[in-house]
Amino acid sequence: MEHFKNLLIVGGTGRNTGKTELVCILISKMSRQRRIYGAKTTEIAPEKCEIMANTLSANNGWCIFEEKSRNSGKDTARMLQAGAHRVYYLQSSDENVAEGFLELLRLLPENTPLICESNSLAEHLKPGLFLVVTRGEGTDKKHRDRLSKADAIFISDGCSGFAEADEIRFSSEGWLKKPDCTTSLKNDG
Repeated sequence: MEHFKNLLIVGGTGRNTGKTELVCILISKMSRQRRIYGAKTTEIAPEKCEIMANTLSANNGWCIFEEKSRNSGKDTARMLQAGAHRVYYLQSSDENVAEGFLELLRLLPENTPLICESNSLAEHLKPGLFLVVTRGEGTDKKHRDRLSKADAIFISDGCSGFAEADEIRFSSEGWLKKPDCTTSLKNDG
């Protein structure tokens, strides 16, 4: 499995768990130090008018759009508001997400940090860090598998934010979590 050290993926154990909130907190924090790019992968296609205006690349199994509006109300617009230099939306089925992602990488400067909200991408490639957000309730097998692959697990209560985001950093080595990470992050041991 190919390793992408400049890629940080945020997945979740369901809808409305706080994935976009964590992505935006990380973008806001990191964009003060360097240019950060954002992305979201999903099977849901944007509205037709957006497709015609913002399509950058397309294939039978995927399509890449660039978010241009900070005010669209979409998760990708929130990433721009948080400070991302540019934000991309990869619409793809799970089986085509890796191919579409490789095309998306061609749009970015080499070795640039990328934060991507995706539940499927980590199934196909190895990111520098894979973070999973959960509300802590019981999960099915698919979500338990996702949690077991995570480098860190963030528990969301829906209102207090993610103080643990301070444990994540980017360096010339790629995405890292501090070795003395807090107990609310998954223990590697």
